[in-house]
Amino acid sequence: MKRILEHRLLLLVLRLFLGLVFIYASWDKILHPAQFAQAVYNYKILPLPMVNIFAIILPWIELIAGAFLILGVFTRGSALIITSLLFIFIIAGVISVSRNLDITCGCFDPAGSRRVGVNLIIEDSALLLVSIWVMITSMKKRKVLFICTHNSARSQMAEGLLNAFLSDRFEACSAGTQPSKINPHAVKAMAEIGIDISSHRSKSLEEFRGKKIDYVVTVCDQAKGACPFFPGAGTYLHQSFADPSEFQGTEDEIFGKVRKVRDEIRAWIEETFSKR
Repeated sequence: MKRILEHRLLLLVLRLFLGLVFIYASWDKILHPAQFAQAVYNYKILPLPMVNIFAIILPWIELIAGAFLILGVFTRGSALIITSLLFIFIIAGVISVSRNLDITCGCFDPAGSRRVGVNLIIEDSALLLVSIWVMITSMKKRKVLFICTHNSARSQMAEGLLNAFLSDRFEACSAGTQPSKINPHAVKAMAEIGIDISSHRSKSLEEFRGKKIDYVVTVCDQAKGACPFFPGAGTYLHQSFADPSEFQGTEDEIFGKVRKVRDEIRAWIEETFSKR
Protein backbone atom coordinates (compact mmCIF):
# COMPACT_ATOMS: atom_id res chain seq x y z
CA MET A 1 0.00 0.00 0.00
CA LYS A 2 2.83 2.37 0.85
CA ARG A 3 4.43 1.90 -2.56
CA ILE A 4 1.10 2.57 -4.26
CA LEU A 5 0.59 5.82 -2.36
CA GLU A 6 4.12 6.94 -3.17
CA HIS A 7 3.78 6.15 -6.85
CA ARG A 8 4.50 9.18 -8.99
CA LEU A 9 1.63 8.40 -11.34
CA LEU A 10 -0.85 8.69 -8.48
CA LEU A 11 0.71 11.98 -7.45
CA LEU A 12 0.39 13.25 -11.01
CA VAL A 13 -3.27 12.20 -11.28
CA LEU A 14 -4.23 13.80 -7.96
CA ARG A 15 -2.24 16.93 -8.71
CA LEU A 16 -3.98 17.33 -12.07
CA PHE A 17 -7.37 16.60 -10.52
CA LEU A 18 -6.90 19.17 -7.77
CA GLY A 19 -5.60 21.76 -10.21
CA LEU A 20 -8.56 21.28 -12.57
CA VAL A 21 -11.06 21.52 -9.71
CA PHE A 22 -9.68 24.89 -8.59
CA ILE A 23 -9.36 26.29 -12.10
CA TYR A 24 -12.97 25.31 -12.76
CA ALA A 25 -14.02 26.80 -9.42
CA SER A 26 -12.35 30.12 -10.21
CA TRP A 27 -13.68 30.72 -13.68
CA ASP A 28 -17.27 31.89 -13.03
CA LYS A 29 -16.15 33.87 -10.01
CA ILE A 30 -13.73 35.83 -12.18
CA LEU A 31 -16.39 36.41 -14.84
CA HIS A 32 -19.10 37.38 -12.32
CA PRO A 33 -17.37 39.18 -9.42
CA ALA A 34 -20.54 40.93 -8.22
CA GLN A 35 -22.45 37.68 -7.86
CA PHE A 36 -19.54 36.07 -6.05
CA ALA A 37 -19.24 39.08 -3.74
CA GLN A 38 -22.91 38.60 -2.82
CA ALA A 39 -22.26 34.92 -2.08
CA VAL A 40 -19.32 35.89 0.15
CA TYR A 41 -21.42 38.53 1.92
CA ASN A 42 -24.14 35.97 2.67
CA TYR A 43 -21.75 34.05 4.93
CA LYS A 44 -21.74 37.10 7.23
CA ILE A 45 -18.18 36.43 8.35
CA LEU A 46 -16.11 39.18 6.71
CA PRO A 47 -16.62 42.88 7.42
CA LEU A 48 -18.32 44.62 4.53
CA PRO A 49 -15.21 46.54 3.32
CA MET A 50 -13.38 43.21 2.93
CA VAL A 51 -16.08 41.41 0.94
CA ASN A 52 -15.34 42.94 -2.46
CA ILE A 53 -11.57 42.65 -1.99
CA PHE A 54 -11.90 38.98 -1.03
CA ALA A 55 -14.30 38.30 -3.91
CA ILE A 56 -11.85 39.76 -6.44
CA ILE A 57 -8.61 38.26 -5.11
CA LEU A 58 -9.73 34.74 -4.15
CA PRO A 59 -10.67 33.49 -7.65
CA TRP A 60 -7.33 34.58 -9.05
CA ILE A 61 -5.50 32.79 -6.26
CA GLU A 62 -7.52 29.66 -7.07
CA LEU A 63 -6.76 30.01 -10.79
CA ILE A 64 -3.02 30.56 -10.38
CA ALA A 65 -2.56 27.85 -7.74
CA GLY A 66 -4.57 25.39 -9.86
CA ALA A 67 -2.57 26.23 -13.00
CA PHE A 68 0.72 25.81 -11.14
CA LEU A 69 -0.39 22.39 -9.89
CA ILE A 70 -1.23 21.27 -13.41
CA LEU A 71 2.06 22.60 -14.79
CA GLY A 72 4.04 21.12 -11.91
CA VAL A 73 5.47 24.55 -11.05
CA PHE A 74 5.86 25.53 -7.37
CA THR A 75 3.92 22.38 -6.53
CA ARG A 76 4.49 22.49 -2.79
CA GLY A 77 3.63 26.17 -2.49
CA SER A 78 0.53 25.78 -4.64
CA ALA A 79 -0.64 22.75 -2.65
CA LEU A 80 -0.05 24.71 0.57
CA ILE A 81 -2.17 27.60 -0.72
CA ILE A 82 -4.98 25.26 -1.78
CA THR A 83 -4.80 23.44 1.56
CA SER A 84 -5.14 26.77 3.37
CA LEU A 85 -8.10 27.78 1.19
CA LEU A 86 -9.86 24.49 1.86
CA PHE A 87 -9.39 24.99 5.61
CA ILE A 88 -11.02 28.40 5.24
CA PHE A 89 -13.88 26.98 3.16
CA ILE A 90 -14.54 24.22 5.71
CA ILE A 91 -14.50 26.64 8.63
CA ALA A 92 -16.87 28.97 6.78
CA GLY A 93 -19.17 26.05 6.03
CA VAL A 94 -19.21 24.85 9.63
CA ILE A 95 -19.97 28.38 10.89
CA SER A 96 -22.83 28.73 8.39
CA VAL A 97 -24.32 25.36 9.32
CA SER A 98 -24.05 26.16 13.04
CA ARG A 99 -25.91 29.43 12.41
CA ASN A 100 -28.58 27.64 10.36
CA LEU A 101 -27.93 29.93 7.41
CA ASP A 102 -29.71 28.84 4.25
CA ILE A 103 -27.29 30.20 1.63
CA THR A 104 -25.62 29.14 -1.59
CA CYS A 105 -21.95 28.26 -1.34
CA GLY A 106 -20.69 30.22 -4.35
CA CYS A 107 -18.21 27.38 -4.92
CA PHE A 108 -18.35 26.90 -8.68
CA ASP A 109 -21.26 29.03 -9.87
CA PRO A 110 -21.77 32.17 -7.76
CA ALA A 111 -25.41 32.38 -8.86
CA GLY A 112 -26.03 28.63 -8.58
CA SER A 113 -28.35 26.76 -6.26
CA ARG A 114 -25.75 24.67 -4.40
CA ARG A 115 -26.47 25.13 -0.69
CA VAL A 116 -24.02 25.16 2.17
CA GLY A 117 -24.50 22.02 4.26
CA VAL A 118 -22.95 18.88 5.68
CA ASN A 119 -22.45 17.31 2.25
CA LEU A 120 -20.46 20.31 1.08
CA ILE A 121 -18.28 20.20 4.20
CA ILE A 122 -17.61 16.49 3.60
CA GLU A 123 -16.65 17.15 -0.03
CA ASP A 124 -14.30 19.98 0.98
CA SER A 125 -12.79 17.73 3.64
CA ALA A 126 -12.09 15.06 1.02
CA LEU A 127 -10.41 17.65 -1.19
CA LEU A 128 -8.45 18.81 1.85
CA LEU A 129 -7.06 15.30 2.39
CA VAL A 130 -6.03 15.12 -1.27
CA SER A 131 -4.36 18.53 -1.04
CA ILE A 132 -2.48 17.63 2.15
CA TRP A 133 -1.26 14.39 0.58
CA VAL A 134 -0.07 16.20 -2.57
CA MET A 135 1.71 18.79 -0.43
CA ILE A 136 3.43 16.24 1.82
CA THR A 137 4.40 13.96 -1.06
CA SER A 138 5.80 16.90 -3.03
CA MET A 139 7.93 17.87 -0.03
CA LYS A 140 9.55 14.45 0.13
CA LYS A 141 13.07 14.49 -1.28
CA ARG A 142 13.76 12.06 -4.11
CA LYS A 143 16.98 10.06 -3.99
CA VAL A 144 19.37 10.18 -6.93
CA LEU A 145 22.30 7.80 -7.42
CA PHE A 146 25.01 8.94 -9.86
CA ILE A 147 27.20 6.13 -11.20
CA CYS A 148 30.46 6.17 -13.13
CA THR A 149 33.34 3.73 -13.39
CA HIS A 150 35.63 4.80 -10.55
CA ASN A 151 33.39 7.21 -8.59
CA SER A 152 36.35 9.55 -8.56
CA ALA A 153 35.30 12.61 -10.55
CA ARG A 154 32.19 12.73 -12.74
CA SER A 155 29.69 11.10 -10.38
CA GLN A 156 31.28 12.87 -7.39
CA MET A 157 30.88 16.26 -9.05
CA ALA A 158 27.30 15.40 -10.07
CA GLU A 159 26.48 14.46 -6.47
CA GLY A 160 27.94 17.69 -5.14
CA LEU A 161 26.21 19.84 -7.76
CA LEU A 162 22.75 18.37 -7.26
CA ASN A 163 23.00 18.57 -3.47
CA ALA A 164 24.19 22.17 -3.73
CA PHE A 165 21.61 23.52 -6.14
CA LEU A 166 18.49 21.37 -5.74
CA SER A 167 18.76 19.99 -2.22
CA ASP A 168 15.21 21.12 -1.46
CA ARG A 169 13.87 18.41 -3.78
CA PHE A 170 16.64 15.85 -4.20
CA GLU A 171 19.15 13.92 -2.12
CA ALA A 172 22.11 12.84 -4.23
CA CYS A 173 24.73 10.16 -3.68
CA SER A 174 27.23 8.47 -5.97
CA ALA A 175 29.03 5.17 -6.51
CA GLY A 176 31.32 3.41 -8.97
CA THR A 177 31.38 0.06 -10.72
CA GLN A 178 35.12 -0.06 -9.90
CA PRO A 179 35.58 2.44 -7.04
CA SER A 180 39.04 3.90 -6.52
CA LYS A 181 39.78 7.32 -4.99
CA ILE A 182 38.65 10.92 -5.38
CA ASN A 183 40.30 12.84 -8.20
CA PRO A 184 42.00 15.92 -6.66
CA HIS A 185 41.27 17.95 -9.80
CA ALA A 186 37.55 17.31 -9.27
CA VAL A 187 37.82 18.50 -5.66
CA LYS A 188 39.62 21.65 -6.81
CA ALA A 189 37.14 22.31 -9.62
CA MET A 190 34.19 22.05 -7.24
CA ALA A 191 35.88 24.24 -4.63
CA GLU A 192 36.27 26.85 -7.35
CA ILE A 193 32.47 27.28 -7.42
CA GLY A 194 32.07 27.06 -3.65
CA ILE A 195 31.18 23.37 -3.29
CA ASP A 196 33.29 21.25 -0.94
CA ILE A 197 33.56 17.55 -1.84
CA SER A 198 36.90 17.02 -0.10
CA SER A 199 35.25 14.79 2.51
CA HIS A 200 33.65 12.53 -0.13
CA ARG A 201 34.90 8.99 -0.57
CA SER A 202 34.76 6.59 -3.48
CA LYS A 203 31.91 4.11 -2.90
CA SER A 204 30.92 0.76 -4.34
CA LEU A 205 27.52 0.03 -5.83
CA GLU A 206 27.17 -2.71 -3.23
CA GLU A 207 26.53 -0.04 -0.59
CA PHE A 208 23.29 0.88 -2.32
CA ARG A 209 21.83 -2.53 -3.10
CA GLY A 210 18.42 -2.91 -1.48
CA LYS A 211 18.03 0.82 -0.90
CA LYS A 212 15.19 2.81 -2.44
CA ILE A 213 16.52 4.97 -5.27
CA ASP A 214 14.21 7.20 -7.31
CA TYR A 215 16.70 8.07 -10.06
CA VAL A 216 19.66 5.99 -11.19
CA VAL A 217 21.93 8.11 -13.39
CA THR A 218 24.95 6.74 -15.25
CA VAL A 219 27.42 9.38 -16.40
CA CYS A 220 29.69 7.20 -18.53
CA ASP A 221 29.07 4.52 -21.14
CA GLN A 222 31.05 1.84 -19.31
CA ALA A 223 29.00 2.33 -16.13
CA LYS A 224 25.79 2.12 -18.13
CA GLY A 225 26.72 -1.33 -19.39
CA ALA A 226 27.74 -2.52 -15.92
CA CYS A 227 24.91 -0.83 -14.02
CA PRO A 228 22.87 -3.33 -11.99
CA PHE A 229 19.11 -3.29 -11.70
CA PHE A 230 17.82 -1.41 -8.66
CA PRO A 231 14.37 -2.69 -7.60
CA GLY A 232 12.02 0.20 -6.95
CA ALA A 233 14.02 2.74 -8.97
CA GLY A 234 11.51 4.90 -10.81
CA THR A 235 13.76 6.29 -13.54
CA TYR A 236 17.02 5.37 -15.23
CA LEU A 237 18.92 8.19 -16.95
CA HIS A 238 22.14 8.21 -18.92
CA GLN A 239 24.41 11.05 -20.01
CA SER A 240 28.03 10.35 -20.83
CA PHE A 241 30.81 12.80 -19.96
CA ALA A 242 34.53 12.66 -20.68
CA ASP A 243 36.62 10.71 -18.15
CA PRO A 244 39.02 13.04 -16.25
CA SER A 245 41.29 10.09 -15.44
CA GLU A 246 42.17 9.90 -19.14
CA PHE A 247 43.08 13.57 -19.55
CA GLN A 248 46.66 14.31 -20.51
CA GLY A 249 48.81 17.44 -20.57
CA THR A 250 50.17 19.87 -18.02
CA GLU A 251 48.44 20.31 -14.67
CA ASP A 252 46.79 23.50 -15.91
CA GLU A 253 45.62 21.81 -19.11
CA ILE A 254 44.19 18.83 -17.23
CA PHE A 255 42.45 21.10 -14.73
CA GLY A 256 40.99 23.15 -17.56
CA LYS A 257 39.46 19.99 -19.04
CA VAL A 258 38.08 18.91 -15.65
CA ARG A 259 36.55 22.36 -15.24
CA LYS A 260 34.87 21.94 -18.62
CA VAL A 261 33.42 18.57 -17.58
CA ARG A 262 32.17 20.15 -14.34
CA ASP A 263 30.37 22.88 -16.27
CA GLU A 264 28.87 20.34 -18.68
CA ILE A 265 27.57 18.24 -15.76
CA ARG A 266 26.18 21.34 -14.06
CA ALA A 267 24.32 22.45 -17.20
CA TRP A 268 22.89 18.97 -17.73
CA ILE A 269 21.77 18.65 -14.10
CA GLU A 270 20.10 22.06 -14.16
CA GLU A 271 18.30 21.26 -17.41
CA THR A 272 17.29 17.72 -16.39
CA PHE A 273 16.39 18.00 -12.71
CA SER A 274 15.13 21.56 -12.32
CA LYS A 275 11.95 20.51 -14.17
CA ARG A 276 11.32 17.35 -12.15
